Amino acid sequence: MSSKRFLLWPLWMALVLGACAGVKPQTQVDRDNDARLRGATLVLHEALPFEPGQVSLFIQHGKLLPSLKGVKVYQPYCKFELWTRQNQARQVAPDRFTVKKVVRDYFLVQGEPAPLRKAALRPVSDDWGRSTEIDSTLLYLHSDSQPDVYRLTCEHWNDVSDAVYLSPEQIQATLGERFSLELN
Repeated sequence: MSSKRFLLWPLWMALVLGACAGVKPQTQVDRDNDARLRGATLVLHEALPFEPGQVSLFIQHGKLLPSLKGVKVYQPYCKFELWTRQNQARQVAPDRFTVKKVVRDYFLVQGEPAPLRKAALRPVSDDWGRSTEIDSTLLYLHSDSQPDVYRLTCEHWNDVSDAVYLSPEQIQATLGERFSLELN
């Protein structure tokens, strides 16, 4: 019996320590922006083309990008996602999508001497280089006519010392004229 407890000890410690990991406090501005986004309508004005096998498109400064490769991550960008992968080209038609849920998330990337990088739960000392925070706003979308549309994730990378979530106005500017964000 004691050998089973010994084997479960590392799992239990991982759970306890994971539960103690830092949580980024949400500011009043974030809470207000969440309330403005929740129940909002995202209007797509022109069709979005998806290549075979593609389930996401990136948008930056109103321009469509097929992958993260062309995105300037320190500037705001959004990722429009579908639920399912298909083997043929398709498009998302102009439509009105309701924002059903808003989630704010962040991820810390702890810098190390080049070329290595490692993920960290919180910033470590400056001995390891600069920490970067990826601040994400996830908008879960719904349309009765296009149920395969999943979500819009808008984010940017920041220095940890001045990291903030994107405002609805910054999200709209990132999406350009292809979309309109009708807020509550």
